[in-house]
Parts: sequence; structure tokens; C-alpha cells
Amino acid sequence: MQFTKEEGRQIASDWFNFHQGQMDLSGMTDEEIKALGQEIDRKYKEISEQGKREQEEREARMKTEIRCPKCGSNQLAAGSKGFGLGKAAAGGLLLGPVGLLSGFIGSGQVTLSCLRCGNRWKAGM
Repeated sequence: MQFTKEEGRQIASDWFNFHQGQMDLSGMTDEEIKALGQEIDRKYKEISEQGKREQEEREARMKTEIRCPKCGSNQLAAGSKGFGLGKAAAGGLLLGPVGLLSGFIGSGQVTLSCLRCGNRWKAGM
């Protein structure tokens, strides 16, 4: 059975109150109290298992999603580098016309940018 968050809070509250002796049990027989306790324990166990399953699903999703290494956000933008004019100019000064080809070093690499914190990194790192 799937419980809502509100139902889960109520079950946890009932469980706590029952086990702390803060629940009004006047007018109930011992068998009714025992049955109530077992029902509350059963529901509490179900809600605990549901919470564990949901946590495991969240952790599995986080392992498969690409996230920002700085802030953990999954809101990212991807772009690729092209010809680097600065690299070409430096290569041209150092190596002459052949050095102009150094402007292509690193072109085609995918760069990811976090839309939340602005962090930038190369894909695959």
C-alpha cells in the first residue's frame, strides 16, 4: 500500500503515542488494545519500508543523472568548443604559419555549464 506524506506522519505519530502510553485506550479490552498495537506496528513497518524504497530510488536516480560537481544541480547546458583564436595567435607567433593550426587544439570538446552556480567543466571528467 502506498501512503501519502500526511498519512505517514499520522502513522508515525500514532505509533509514538501508542508506545509512549499517550494514546487514550479507555473503554478498550486487552484484546482490542493488543490488536490496535499490532495494526499500528504493521502500518509503521509498511511506512518505514516505503521510505527506504523511495530513498533507494532517489539514490539510484542520482547515480545515473549527470550533476554539477560543485553544487549537485542537474540543470545543465552543454556546448562544444570551436576554433580558439587565442591559441592560434600564440601558435602563429611561436611557430609561424604552421602554429595557426594550434587554434584547433581542444575543438570539438563538449563543455558542460551549470545553470545554477555557473560552474564549467569538460564532459567525461
